[in-house]
Amino acid sequence: MPMFEDDSSGLESNERVRVIQNSIIAIFSRQACRISYPFLYNASHQLVQQSNGQKLFDAVTEAITYCLSYYRDYLSGKADAEFLATLKTVWHDFYYTYLNLTYHLVMPLDKQWRAKQDTAAKGKTSAKPATTGNNTGAPPMTVNETGVAVFGNMLQEKNCMARSRELIITTVRAERNGEEPPHRGLLKELTEMLVTISLDNAYVKCLETQYIDDAKEFFHTESETYFEGSSVVSYLQRVAKRLDEEEMRVDSCLHPTTKPKLMEAIAQVLVIRHTDRIVEKDTGVMDMLKDWRLADLHVVYDVFVRVNNKDRLIEVIGQFCRDCGQRIVRDKSNNDSPLQMVEHLLSLHDQYTDLLNHCTYTLASDGTKKVDTDCKTVVSDAFTFIMNETAGTEHKEPRQAEFLSLYLDQKLKKGKEQVTSDAELHTMIDKVLVLFGHLKQKDVFEKYYKKHLARRLLNSKSANDENEQAFLGKLKEAYGQAFVNHLVHMFNDIKKSEDLQKEWKDAPAQKEVDVSVTVLTHVHWPLQTPKRPIQVSQTVLRTLNAYDDWYCKKHKQRRLQWCYNQGTADIKASFANAAKKYDIVMSTYQMLVVLLFNEQDKWVFSDLADRTGITIEELRRVMVPLSVAPKDKKHSPVLKKKVGPNEKGLGPNTSFMVNDDFKSKQIRVRILPIVTKETAEEVKVTESKIHEERKPMLEAAIVRVMKSRKTLALQQLQIDVVQQVQKRFTPDFKFIKRSIEDLIQRDYLKRDDDQPDLLIYIS
Repeated sequence: MPMFEDDSSGLESNERVRVIQNSIIAIFSRQACRISYPFLYNASHQLVQQSNGQKLFDAVTEAITYCLSYYRDYLSGKADAEFLATLKTVWHDFYYTYLNLTYHLVMPLDKQWRAKQDTAAKGKTSAKPATTGNNTGAPPMTVNETGVAVFGNMLQEKNCMARSRELIITTVRAERNGEEPPHRGLLKELTEMLVTISLDNAYVKCLETQYIDDAKEFFHTESETYFEGSSVVSYLQRVAKRLDEEEMRVDSCLHPTTKPKLMEAIAQVLVIRHTDRIVEKDTGVMDMLKDWRLADLHVVYDVFVRVNNKDRLIEVIGQFCRDCGQRIVRDKSNNDSPLQMVEHLLSLHDQYTDLLNHCTYTLASDGTKKVDTDCKTVVSDAFTFIMNETAGTEHKEPRQAEFLSLYLDQKLKKGKEQVTSDAELHTMIDKVLVLFGHLKQKDVFEKYYKKHLARRLLNSKSANDENEQAFLGKLKEAYGQAFVNHLVHMFNDIKKSEDLQKEWKDAPAQKEVDVSVTVLTHVHWPLQTPKRPIQVSQTVLRTLNAYDDWYCKKHKQRRLQWCYNQGTADIKASFANAAKKYDIVMSTYQMLVVLLFNEQDKWVFSDLADRTGITIEELRRVMVPLSVAPKDKKHSPVLKKKVGPNEKGLGPNTSFMVNDDFKSKQIRVRILPIVTKETAEEVKVTESKIHEERKPMLEAAIVRVMKSRKTLALQQLQIDVVQQVQKRFTPDFKFIKRSIEDLIQRDYLKRDDDQPDLLIYIS
């Protein structure tokens, strides 16, 4: 490489500049050993001290530009196969060796002159510090910055920059196709070179933008070809592999700032634009859900999470869950069999628990599974919808609360459905409480559960007290003492009645029949006394009156009211053609009817109703089991019936007689009234009672909120009231508004004169 010619007409400072320029050329020519660094350092120092810093700066820039012009020509003459490797070598030598040595040669330029220029620029805002190039408004550059800028300008000439970009992209494309082994180290150094140059954002403009565009084009073509010819799972497994490859490549070859841009662009091409097709294709998400292919769903979830596209998948899972639940709730056979419906709902919840645990999870750093909270919320919302969905046009209100109670009734009472082990019991209770937690109207469940519990306790149908208490304990733990208060008192009444019964047995009272009495606290039990006076046989009545007198003497402030529509009776019966006597267990109402046949042999239905005082509907439920043999044929009917003229089933003129040919396989026979599912009319009555019970609770909540807040906007009051009562039920805003209006009329609240939506508490 030739030296600069000596300019003999220059001054002493020019001589120093010439020597420094020649020394820089010597460095670039690999002849740095020929120069004296102390001498040149002093020369640079004297130039700066003599206010020739700008002159020295321009001379250094000129020398570097001159030297790099030879590298430009050298690079442009290289073939494509050698170009990138040569460019890497040139940059490495220039940046890490030549430029570093040059900096130490003219260090005073940076340490003294540039510092002085910075100070002057700060002191005078109008000052124009010395710079290189056309950037006259910027502060002076360091020697390193100047050298890098000159190198960047050199690459722009003779198309070296564009050529390097095309060769990098071509190399990466060949690597994606498996045609060439990776050149990760080479590409990384060239990337760092472009980032270091930073001339007019060289890295982004020269490489990054084109690199991302080429990746989008490559994967667009590949995805179109592969998606059509493969299943969704196979396609996404290939996508996951491609994403791994690209992440590894961008980490080892490109600048970190490129990674999010590149991965977002690839995700858009490979996954996001195919989202609907991934969901709806015959091997897609909908098909996976129908066939319950959890492993395949996890592949979809894993890829969708990586590309930040999980929302659509979660939405599809939630909607599919809703649809499945809605079909269960609206299925007629399920509505005819509450036990079956609840079993299906529990099974559905188990399925989606498995889905959350095996599909929509990520692995934490310690290897444990972390379930996706968004998906968990969507599934929870789906079950809230399911548990409060109506069965269709026939039922305006959801019946899931009633059916849950019926399910528990079957599991906790004696029979083939009862729970037999502690483990099974606790698992069953936990699962039921999960569904219960999704009910918006929990007080509806409480109403039915009290009714079913009362039936179990009064008819001695409960399998065991421990099972009942286990459920109450978990209910109390989840929803507080107030929620189970009535239920706990029901058990207390049973326990107290057992103690009373022991005292009654020892009491010196008239006892013509052996009677066992359960004394119930009216406010805690969902029982109704008969609407009409019930006629009881004198023998039984005398014993009951004796008990009444005995009890009232013990508790003078109390009064007993007999519930003949509850309880059972044991009757010893003999039949004309039967060789043995039978012990028959029947309801109290049935006992009243059967004892009448000791007075006369034949009774008609209407006379039985008049004589006993039992309502027609109740009497039908009483008479059918007495006059019809059970399905299992274990015994014949106690009574024979004869339907009256023009009657179907039991009518007013249907007559009854004792069945003298009664037979039974067992001496002890159980005959109880028909227990039917609530009719539509009975459901309406129950709903009406629930509504009546809610009103005072809602009004009390409104008063509590207003008493503490004194003044409150209507909308905020509605929100606060819902929060107060939602553990029992979720009122609609119309109900709240009506309750507020009632309280205003009763002078608990008033509206602000200027702001009608602002409510004021009246103390």
